[in-house]
Amino acid sequence: GLMEHIHLSAEQYADQHDGNNYFSHLLQIHNALGLTTSLGNASAMAYLTPKKDHEVFIMSRTSGEDFFRLIYYTIRTFIDKLKLPSFSMAVFLPRLEPFSAPTSDDIPAVARIITRGPPDNPRNDISAMELFAASNVNVDPFTVIRHLKNTISRKKKGEHTSPNVDNVLIDQRKDEPQATQAKEVKHESDNAENQEQVAL
Repeated sequence: GLMEHIHLSAEQYADQHDGNNYFSHLLQIHNALGLTTSLGNASAMAYLTPKKDHEVFIMSRTSGEDFFRLIYYTIRTFIDKLKLPSFSMAVFLPRLEPFSAPTSDDIPAVARIITRGPPDNPRNDISAMELFAASNVNVDPFTVIRHLKNTISRKKKGEHTSPNVDNVLIDQRKDEPQATQAKEVKHESDNAENQEQVAL
């Protein structure tokens, strides 16, 4: 399949470039152009040679939590920012054995996600051009990565949740009796001072 072709090309690239990792260089090129964003150990790039509109290429050394969270944020970007709820996705995972981080001979965890156009559009989003010639893409990748960065930034801020309201109210109720007692002590002290002044 296509991913095996990329895998074999990556091996050939490493042989011809002193063992350098193809996927690392691919990410570095996109990063130099400002077309990447990251979340923990996972990175996403607005692909320069997409198969279809808005393609995002997500990679991570292992298929951990950051990898799947970045997939989720990408999908939310398509739905919330671009208003395109229809999409297609393929996920390729590194081998499970041996149980270690992949080497230059292995593919990383990869996800490729594209939009499929408005679902209520009567026109098909795939034509003979895509099937038999070349991909027809009319979307600026810099727009795609800007929207994705905004989504990740907003989601990260949302993770720092505010204190639970119930707990805050409980803490306030715990403090209220102490404040009441303090007022009562001050009131008794004021009365005592007034009585002393009267006696004098």
